[in-house]
Amino acid sequence: MPLLPLAAQVSDDKLQDRWAALLESASRGDDSFLPSFGHTLSQLTAEQAQFIEKYYKAVSRPHANDPRIRKHINFLYEVYDPEIVVGITQGEADYSLDELRKERVAEIKHWRHAKLIIDDIERLGIWNMESTQKGNWTSVQYSLTEYGISFIQAVSSNKEKLSAQSSE
Repeated sequence: MPLLPLAAQVSDDKLQDRWAALLESASRGDDSFLPSFGHTLSQLTAEQAQFIEKYYKAVSRPHANDPRIRKHINFLYEVYDPEIVVGITQGEADYSLDELRKERVAEIKHWRHAKLIIDDIERLGIWNMESTQKGNWTSVQYSLTEYGISFIQAVSSNKEKLSAQSSE
């Protein structure tokens, strides 16, 4: 019942489907269901929910690529938007946009938006970022948390769950 007021406030069709799946998970009494999933879902935009779904599908299916690459930040950006420009340094992102050409400003703004979404999803505990220092280089890797996996499964319809399981 505590989920109903949160679900009732959603007007986006895709998010409504996620709320319906979450309510179904709660009513079934799934062992992996947590009441906090409702608060997590209420903090997501439709764009973020779609991004999480695309990421989950990408990492839950076998890839020809090296699985270590799928944990790299550039993989997150590419899942978000395959056309995104990822070669933006923090220095360039902090640079005065007035002094750059219009196309580069658009690329940087798009990258900043994607970074904001990635950081917010990490804040929600859906995935985790780990950084390790190797000499002068810092390696950053992302992976789904147990909370994130259970959350995604709870807000996915049975049809989506079956298609993900059949591809494994």
